[in-house]
Amino acid sequence: MITAQFIELGRNKVNKTVKVKDANALHKEVGKHILAKGWDMEQISDDEYAIVSGWNTVGKVKILSAE
Repeated sequence: MITAQFIELGRNKVNKTVKVKDANALHKEVGKHILAKGWDMEQISDDEYAIVSGWNTVGKVKILSAE
């Protein structure tokens, strides 16, 4: 189980905490808030990832816990 916090994610600047069962489920949840199909997660610290689409950063995801 992964608990992650979305920080100003996507066009609607979503800020919420989600619980998902694995990394694939986390990617699906992030994808719901990103309009573009070609987005990626780039690690910027031990527990934080920038969500990038093309040249733009479209939000961040912080991993709060991974069990």
